[in-house]
Amino acid sequence: MDTNIFIYAFDNASRFHIPSVKTINTLSTLGIVIMPQIQLEIFSALHYIEPLSQKRLDLIDSILCLPKVQNVYPLETTHTRALQEALKITQLGKRKIFDYYLAQTLVDNGVEVLYTHNTADFSAYAEKLTIINPLEQSW
Repeated sequence: MDTNIFIYAFDNASRFHIPSVKTINTLSTLGIVIMPQIQLEIFSALHYIEPLSQKRLDLIDSILCLPKVQNVYPLETTHTRALQEALKITQLGKRKIFDYYLAQTLVDNGVEVLYTHNTADFSAYAEKLTIINPLEQSW
């Protein structure tokens, strides 16, 4: 699952808050794959908005520690493969390499589906991953 779903779930003011919470609740019973990059992005984004309270840290921890949350890690070849994919793109945005790294880590670990609100960001991986915008689902 991409960072944006978690960020929306923590942001009560977001119009995507309720769909994101429903997504996490539903997928947490089926299984959520998360990697250290996502955990760092969640922390960074939430800390940027305001200093993290202990309550918010506990909430983040409770999600990351759900029984069906599986941590996956980049393999030795992930870095090189992500860069090879990125080199195919002439206009590589500042953050795009991180999306490639996320997608390649999932592919390298045999993950078949990526849930993200930003489906276009992962179009280069459409043949390797099923990319789903869960905020368009009716959970």
